[in-house]
Amino acid sequence: MIELKDLHKVYKTKDGQKVEALKGITVTLPDRGLVFILGKSGSGKSTFLNVVGGLDTFDSGDLILFGKSSKSFNSTDFNAYRNKYIGFIFQEYNIINSFTVHDNVSLAYELKYGKNNEDKVQEILKKVGIAELSNRKPSEISGGQKQRVAIARALVKHPRVILADEPTGALDGTTSRDIFDLLKELSKTCLVVCVTHDASCAETYADRIIRLKNGLIVDDITRHSSEGEALDGSTVLHKVGEGLIKIDSIKNMTDKDLSVLNEASSSYDGPSYITYKDKVRFPVDLMANDDSMDLPVGFSKTNKDDIEKNINPDIKYNSKNGRIPFTTILKLAMSSLKSGWVRLVFTFILSIISFTFFGLALEVSTYDASDTYASSADIYRTDATTLYKQVFKEDNTESTVYMSDEDYNNIKDSYKGAIPAYRTLNINIKKSIPQDKIDSLPSYLKLSTYFISPLDDLSQIEAYKDFSLVDGSKAPSATDEIVLTDYFLTMFNETGYYDYTDSASGTLVEKGCFNNENLYKNILGKKIKIYQSFDTDSLNESETIYKVVGVVKTDLNKEDIETAMNNLEAEDNSKDKIIQSYVDFSSSTDGRSTGMETTVFFSPSAFSANNIKKYDIQGEKDGINLISRVYVPTNSKDEIKQVYSFSKSKHNLTVKADTYYIQRSYIQKSYTINSYIASKLDSSFLGTITGISTYAMYIAIGIGIIAVLTTMNFIFTSVAFKKQDIGILKGLGSTSRDVFAIFVIESLLIAAVNFILSFAITWSLTPTLNALLVSLMGMSPLSMLSFNWIQGMVLFVLSFGTAILSALIPSYSIANMKPVDAMKRNE
Repeated sequence: MIELKDLHKVYKTKDGQKVEALKGITVTLPDRGLVFILGKSGSGKSTFLNVVGGLDTFDSGDLILFGKSSKSFNSTDFNAYRNKYIGFIFQEYNIINSFTVHDNVSLAYELKYGKNNEDKVQEILKKVGIAELSNRKPSEISGGQKQRVAIARALVKHPRVILADEPTGALDGTTSRDIFDLLKELSKTCLVVCVTHDASCAETYADRIIRLKNGLIVDDITRHSSEGEALDGSTVLHKVGEGLIKIDSIKNMTDKDLSVLNEASSSYDGPSYITYKDKVRFPVDLMANDDSMDLPVGFSKTNKDDIEKNINPDIKYNSKNGRIPFTTILKLAMSSLKSGWVRLVFTFILSIISFTFFGLALEVSTYDASDTYASSADIYRTDATTLYKQVFKEDNTESTVYMSDEDYNNIKDSYKGAIPAYRTLNINIKKSIPQDKIDSLPSYLKLSTYFISPLDDLSQIEAYKDFSLVDGSKAPSATDEIVLTDYFLTMFNETGYYDYTDSASGTLVEKGCFNNENLYKNILGKKIKIYQSFDTDSLNESETIYKVVGVVKTDLNKEDIETAMNNLEAEDNSKDKIIQSYVDFSSSTDGRSTGMETTVFFSPSAFSANNIKKYDIQGEKDGINLISRVYVPTNSKDEIKQVYSFSKSKHNLTVKADTYYIQRSYIQKSYTINSYIASKLDSSFLGTITGISTYAMYIAIGIGIIAVLTTMNFIFTSVAFKKQDIGILKGLGSTSRDVFAIFVIESLLIAAVNFILSFAITWSLTPTLNALLVSLMGMSPLSMLSFNWIQGMVLFVLSFGTAILSALIPSYSIANMKPVDAMKRNE
C-alpha cells in the first residue's frame, strides 16, 4: 500500500517561475488493481507518478511506502525502493540503445537479484510477444515493440507496483489494446498505476480512476459493477445504479423489454438520457469540478472498503540495495566506448602523443647521475666503485681529503667487501723488467705508476664478481709480502722480468713465462724489486724487495684496458689507476657537484699487508690513517646506485682538528665518487644540463596538462552523452556506486591504452633522445638517459589518475541528479 498525505510539489520553470504541480494530494493506493490517473496536460499526472515511483522528490507532506514513511529516505533508500518494488513503463520507453532487447530486460533482473536468469528472461520476452526480437537493438524495432521491451523489463523484476506513463501514447489502436490487456492481467496480482489522457481506455480497463486538475484530485471513482442487476422479465436490461439502467442491445429490445423499462422508471417523470459507448451524461452541477462530466458505467465514488479489500497486510517495507554484476558494468562501459568510437580514436591519438612527449620531457627533467652511471655499466663491465672523501669550505670551494680508519669503518659497516687504498705508497714495477723492452710493450701495458693497497684477508678480493685467486695464494702477512694482479703477469709475459729470489742482482726470466694461466702459480714465492715513494715531495723514492704470495685473476682483457686508457685524463693522480671507466655528474642535495668513478678491473695494482698507513703532515707524525679512497664491489646496477646514494648521504664524521685543517675552515664533509673526466664535466656542463632539465620540466608540465585536458574532455563528454542511460539505471534502482563503476571502468580502459602505448613509445624513443643529448653534450658513448620505473610510475599515475578523476567528477554530478531529470534527453 502506498499513501500520499497532503503531498506538495513545486518546481521551477526555465525562466525561474514557480509552478505548484501537486497541491496537497492525499490518496491511498492499494496493493493490486489497475488505477488510471486522468487529466489534461499540466494537471500533475506525470509528477504524481514520478513522486510515487521515487523518481522525483516532494516538498512537503508524506509518502508512506508499505507502512514506512519516506521522509527520512535519502537517494540510496529511494534507489533500493525502486529496485525492489517498482517496475516502470515510460512514455519515451527509456531503454538503453546500446543494449539488445535481451540485455535491456536482463539488466533489470540482474540489478534486483544480482545474477542473470536466462530462463526467466526468455519467459518474459515470450509473454510480451517479442522473443524473436531478442538480439535486436532498439534502433531496429518499432515503437510498439520498444514499449513491449519496457513492459518486459518491468515484469521481469516481479515488482509490487508497475507505473506506466502514457504507455500507448505513440501506438496504434490494436497495439494499444494489446498493451492494456496485458496490464489488466498483471493488475490481478500487483498494483498497476497508469497515467493516460485516453479516458476511453481508462473506462474500459480501470478498476479505479483518479482525475487530476491543476495539481488537485477532483474525482476518485472505483468500478463496482459493469453488468449490474438483471431486471425481472428482461434479458437485456440491467440496473447498474440508482437511476441508471444498462441496455445490452437496443436493436434486440422487445415490447416486453420496453414494458419492463417503463415500469422500472415509472417513479420518475422527468427527462431521461440515453447514451452509448459506455458513457452517461450527467448534469453539470453533479460534476462541477471536472471539465468532462462523463462518468463511466459501473463506477462510483471510491470508498474505504474499495481500498481495504485490495490491501495485503503481509506486505511490509523491507528493501535493500541492488548491485549490477561486474560483467554487466563492463558491458555498459564498453558500449559507451563503442558509441563514440570516432571521437575515441582522435582522443587516443592526441593523448598518446601528449603522454609520450610528457614521458620524454620527464626523462630529461629528472636526469639522474647515478642512474646514468648504472645504466652505462655494461659498456665498461664495471665491477667496483671508488669512494673518496670530499669537504666543502666556507668560500664554497671543495677539496678531496684523506679518510681516517673511522671513515673506512663507517663505509665497511655498509659494504663488507670494501677495500681501502692508502695513498702512502706509490710503486713503479717497470724497473723490474728489462728497460729495452718497455718501448715494445703494447699501449694497454704502458701505465707507469701504480699504488699498493693493504689487504686484510682474501675474502675482500673474492667479494668481487669474476675475480679469482691462483691456487696457493694467500694474503700478505708481512710488510715485504705482496699479491699481484694478472695485469703484471701479462706485462712480464711480454718482456720477461728479474727474479731476486736467489740473486741480489736479479735473474732474468725470459718472456713467454706466463703464456697461460696455469703458469701463474710459478711466480708464487718469487721475489721482485719494486720502487716506491710516499705521496709527498719531501720523501725520496726507495726500492724494496717483495715476495709474491698471491696472484689475482681478473676478467680484464686488452679491449677493456685500451678503451679505458683512451678515456683517461692526462693528470698525474689518474695514472695510478689501472683502468677507470667513466664518471658522471649530478647536482647533489646541497647544490654542489658530485662525481662518480668506477673500475672495470680492480684499481689497486697490488696488495700488501695492512700495516703501511701512517703519513707525515708538515713533518709531524700525527697518527692519522690517510686512506685516499675505498673500493666497493658493485656487481649490479642496484648496487652501483646504492653506493652512489651512500656517497650523497651525510655522515657524522670528524676531520683531525689540527692546524692543517683548521686553517682551511673545512665545515662540511661527505663521501663523494670522483670523476676521471671531471675537466669535461665542469660547472658549465652542470649549468647546461640543469638548464635543460629545468626547461624540460616546464615542457613536461605543459604537455602533461594538455594530455590531462585531452583525456578529461573525452571522458566528460562521454559521461554527459550517457546522462540519459545513467537516469535509466537510477530509475531501475541502481546505486551511485554502480554508475561510478561504469564510467571509472570506461576511463580505466582508456587510461590503460594510453599508458601502455605511451609507455612503449617513450621507452622505444629513449635511445634516440639519449643519442641526441649525448652527442650534444659530448658524452659519447655514455648513456645519459634511461626510462626507469619512477618515470613509468609517473606516467601510470598521470594516466590513471586523470581518467579516474575525469570520470568521478561528471558522473558524481549526474549520479546525484534526480532520476527524472537525468532521464531527460540531452538538449
